[in-house]
Amino acid sequence: MKRLAIFALCALFAAQPALASFTVPANRPGAFAPRDDCLKTPGARAFKATLRGAIARRDARALAQLAAEDVRLDFGGGAGRAELRARLTGPQGPALWSELAEAANLGCAMSAGDMVFPWLFAQDLGDVDSFDALVTTGPAVPLYRRADSRLAPIARLNWQLVIAQGDGLAADADKRPLRRISVIGSRLEGYVPSASLRSPVDYRLLVSRAGAGWRITAFVAGD
Repeated sequence: MKRLAIFALCALFAAQPALASFTVPANRPGAFAPRDDCLKTPGARAFKATLRGAIARRDARALAQLAAEDVRLDFGGGAGRAELRARLTGPQGPALWSELAEAANLGCAMSAGDMVFPWLFAQDLGDVDSFDALVTTGPAVPLYRRADSRLAPIARLNWQLVIAQGDGLAADADKRPLRRISVIGSRLEGYVPSASLRSPVDYRLLVSRAGAGWRITAFVAGD
């Protein structure tokens, strides 16, 4: 009986590195770590500096001036500079400024001649449905076997693509929200902090050429 118990314990410890082997070390960028593919695009550097300055100051007027006259703001007909400025200064303003800041700071991709913020939105996810997928936003996001962040993580996820499992929502003992996920391409599944997950179809900025400069043509979420 003792020999069987020792064998089972050894098997358990041997399984842990196998699980961890599916994760990317934090000292290497994960597959979906933000990148800036716009560096060589003429005018991109100046536009990004102006955009980030307006966001940092929460300057709705300056932000609206960076947008096209008919900038799209949702898929229900919301559009226009005046509407953008109204939303940024209205009750939903704080949340929208946070979304703008996150999108602008998660890399830039080039797609059909346009700049896309964040970089993630323009990436090919293969056979994965972008509405089911999520990306872990960090180089060492903890994955817990159960909905309890007091446990030691079974792995740490580095900008990896995952799938939400059902509603999968829970909260730990400190009332921090967690979400149940499975890691694509691995046997790993468990709970991660909800704040460390981002949907590929979350808020994004589409920026198109306008003469010698650039204009925001869409600031939307969903599809």
